[in-house]
Amino acid sequence: MGKHMKLLYKQLFRELLKNKIYTALLLVLTFCTSFMYFFVHFSIDGNRKILKGLASLSKEQLLYLNGLNSNTILAGNVLLAFTCMTGFVFSMFYYRFFKLENRQIGCLKALGFKDREIRSIFLIFTAAITAVGSLTGIGGGYFASDILISAGEQTYMLAGLIKALDGKSIFVGVMFPLTVFLLITFCNYFYIRRKESGLLLSGVIQKSKYTIGLRFANMIAEIFPPKNRSALRLALRKPVAVLLIIISVTSFSVMFILGYSLNLSSQKIFESLTRGHNYLYDTHFREPIPYPDTEAKREQEIQPYLTADSVIENKSVKVKQTVIGVEVGNGLFELIDMEQEPLSIPGEKEVVIGAALNDIYGFQVGDRVMLSLDNSKYEVVISGIAFNAATDSVYISKQELAKHLSQPSDYCNGIWSMKDLNLGGDVITKAQRIDKLERDSVSNKSSAVINQVMGCAVGCILLFLALYINFQDSTRDILILHLMGYKVKEIRKMLINIYGPIMRISFILTLIPGIMLVRSILRTLSLQIGDYIPFQTNGFILVGIFVLLNLVYILVQGSFHAGVKRIIRNEDFATYTT
Repeated sequence: MGKHMKLLYKQLFRELLKNKIYTALLLVLTFCTSFMYFFVHFSIDGNRKILKGLASLSKEQLLYLNGLNSNTILAGNVLLAFTCMTGFVFSMFYYRFFKLENRQIGCLKALGFKDREIRSIFLIFTAAITAVGSLTGIGGGYFASDILISAGEQTYMLAGLIKALDGKSIFVGVMFPLTVFLLITFCNYFYIRRKESGLLLSGVIQKSKYTIGLRFANMIAEIFPPKNRSALRLALRKPVAVLLIIISVTSFSVMFILGYSLNLSSQKIFESLTRGHNYLYDTHFREPIPYPDTEAKREQEIQPYLTADSVIENKSVKVKQTVIGVEVGNGLFELIDMEQEPLSIPGEKEVVIGAALNDIYGFQVGDRVMLSLDNSKYEVVISGIAFNAATDSVYISKQELAKHLSQPSDYCNGIWSMKDLNLGGDVITKAQRIDKLERDSVSNKSSAVINQVMGCAVGCILLFLALYINFQDSTRDILILHLMGYKVKEIRKMLINIYGPIMRISFILTLIPGIMLVRSILRTLSLQIGDYIPFQTNGFILVGIFVLLNLVYILVQGSFHAGVKRIIRNEDFATYTT
């Protein structure tokens, strides 16, 4: 490397690192991107390799292997989402840098430096930030994976689980984000690529865009009351900056609602599989048997049911389900709808479905669907959606199911009871059922809490950056107004306070689209992993998001004003106004 290139590297790296807050946040985001992927894969790779090497698997080992495969899909989706968000911040960083430093880069071009030489510095800077974030993310993921290892041992009653990574996971977890970030850096350089040094030095590019921004600002400002128009024109003169706030507010809301849904999904599933399930024993037989004449039957403490494998289909989708034939009983098992009201037992040619079929596949009450049973199909009407339906199950009349299976109407292959019937078969007690649900809940909640915390942290960072950039871009105007004799209160009213209403209006306008996006994300995840993740939100969480938005706004505003006061106190006006 020649002497001139060393000076070029030194100069541009100094300028890139000048904004310490931005650099620190880029490091945090690249760390989060790496951490969220590797903390899951440390608990997956080694254990999956061991399980696949075994000649046969126990029931718990098979369930754990399926869980590892689901977590692999989730980890890939999380990596993609965090890479996109971090890439967006890299794009914000370079867009702003090239816009503010185009004169300096024009000067470097005038000195004879070529585009590829200048661009290489930005690519190296991106690679360095990503490398530091990836390495620290791998280290953090190694220690955090203890949570998932412990949850796996507790949920599936397994011992000896290990932490390990395979080469493919390391390659994907490091190279995919790095490639995306380098590509974003390369594309952002097109803002100044092949621009003449004289054009960059004159700032003509910036002025032409500034004129377009003014036209846009004037057009929008006319919609609002006269007292707000001046401040709004100043804020909207840079549409990209306002768009940045809108995107950040939307991301902020989406990350919080998504994290909340993931965190509480296990609780909702626990409730759905316990409410209305009032029996103490569930006895299941391999083959249908006659309804036994026992003391429990005479005391009306049992309720028989019949099950069979089936496929439910409409015009666009086929879904494998277990069909459960039920009859009017004595309260040991009751179907409950989504409003927590009792559901009637399905009548002839009727079926009650679970919430998953409704949320994921779009089955609706009143739809006519085909039910495949024992190599035959027949049409049924969806009469209700059960909140407490068993996993991957639908319900029809027991007599009707027996008829389609060519079984006597008094036959059953399962019995719910309040006593142990001692009839053989597989018996699951209420305590065992609750214990399994609680273990599943703990396992799911452990990873969900981490996802929620990291997702919310990234949402806060995006919003912080969006506001901070807008405030920082107003530094020159603030200092000029201060030199002209304007008071701080007047300056804040003209240049800063308008971003609060813009942020709040953005939250209101993007709330419904954000909720729809979260629903779509959860639906896609449920399809990919084959496990239902219900959507969760309420008024309290939405109010909480709004309050937190305003807290972040106050925090950014306070830190920015502290920086401006420091500039005024040091009388360093020339650096920011020239």
